[in-house]
Amino acid sequence: MGALTGYRVLDMSRVLAGPWCGQILADLGAEVIKIERPRMGDDTRDWGPPWMNDDGGKQTREASYYQSTNRGKFSIALKEGLETQYWLKLMVATNLVPQALVAPVLTEVGELIAILTVARRNLSRKGKHDPLEIQAE
Repeated sequence: MGALTGYRVLDMSRVLAGPWCGQILADLGAEVIKIERPRMGDDTRDWGPPWMNDDGGKQTREASYYQSTNRGKFSIALKEGLETQYWLKLMVATNLVPQALVAPVLTEVGELIAILTVARRNLSRKGKHDPLEIQAE
């Protein structure tokens, strides 16, 4: 049990500083969910060598670099065009969102995050306690 047990982090970061931040939060007990691109994953998954070995000692195509900055996280890849309602549920149930998105993605996701931030503020004022059951206004 760590100092951040009970906190949820939606890690939308990439490369080094953001993932390392998320890893530290996970080490301190937060539940960290790393969002990766569909079919591609995080940029650093293929930044090798050195490569990770599987349980049998055989070399994989997953870079040691990726593992060195993403320990302790759950990883999901969201489908393109995912409905806003899913994002709402995920964001409302999140305490922190570190991100390092590239400009075209940041524009799209940034607008969504702005909408979700306002929705979250409105929802928190209502005193609701189960974020996954809250509907956006």
